[in-house]
Amino acid sequence: MDIERIEQFKKNLARMRDMEIITCESFINGLNFQRQRILNFNSTERPRGVSPVHDVDFYIIILRRLFRFIEKKAQADSRVANLKGGHNSIFSKIKIRDHFEHGTNPDKLAPTDVSNLPKGSIKADKPVKIATSFFKNNDEAKIVSGGLTWDINKDHDQFIQIMEEVLDLYPFQNKKITKKPLDPLGHIKISVSDFAKSRKFYGELFDFIGYKIIADEANSAAWVSPEGFGFWIEPAKVGNHPYKFGAPGWHHFCFKAQSREQVDRLYNEFIIPNNIQVFDAPAAYPQYTPDYYAVFFADPEGMKLEYGHY
Repeated sequence: MDIERIEQFKKNLARMRDMEIITCESFINGLNFQRQRILNFNSTERPRGVSPVHDVDFYIIILRRLFRFIEKKAQADSRVANLKGGHNSIFSKIKIRDHFEHGTNPDKLAPTDVSNLPKGSIKADKPVKIATSFFKNNDEAKIVSGGLTWDINKDHDQFIQIMEEVLDLYPFQNKKITKKPLDPLGHIKISVSDFAKSRKFYGELFDFIGYKIIADEANSAAWVSPEGFGFWIEPAKVGNHPYKFGAPGWHHFCFKAQSREQVDRLYNEFIIPNNIQVFDAPAAYPQYTPDYYAVFFADPEGMKLEYGHY
């Protein structure tokens, strides 16, 4: 019996470690995706009022999540500690706005001096939150935050190489970071009238469909899919009129399921028990594709959502 318990404990431990590495790799995919968005940005193609610094902020949040993964490993594993110690120069740059993710109100931060930024820099909107600016000129691309500068080419590639070396220390997960084709959709953000209610709804929804929370502040929250797609919510800033389905704007958004069983599980274990408005119960839609199967439901604002397998 004791031997069986020991073997079961080993299996459970390996499973926990596997999930930790898989989560880490999903963040790496997200970091690579955000980097590509930043490098390929074209200010003339962006919606009016949307700054590329927003993408830079998202990049830094993911970067710091990965850095904390290394910090956690270094506390328990001397191999990681030694590896981390050999790259202090790169890790010191990740201390970008360290207080941003530790409870400090970013609106009360003193603005950073931006008078000497290189020509062509894009300044962050006031008040400064994470990144002061993003500078791109030909092959040079840098993030500036306070007195720290992060080269999104050289520093990024070096950091990914370090992450590969860390993951290679754990043979139970026989996977290496691979460069996957980029999903053309990076992230979306919606404004909500009741932030607390929407935060609870989307938190429970994303627990079901496998998204990880990456930001949870007083006035914003964000989750990321295993493929690196981000979903943000924040309180509405202008007016408080209700969402009207069918009016100009968002018609609906689809989250993809891995199987029909996942669609049914969400419906039976999340939608029905929580009395969530249902547009259409789980059903097949062969007019779309032969294997299309989906449920359509509403978020607290009445916005139409879909969970579909196809």
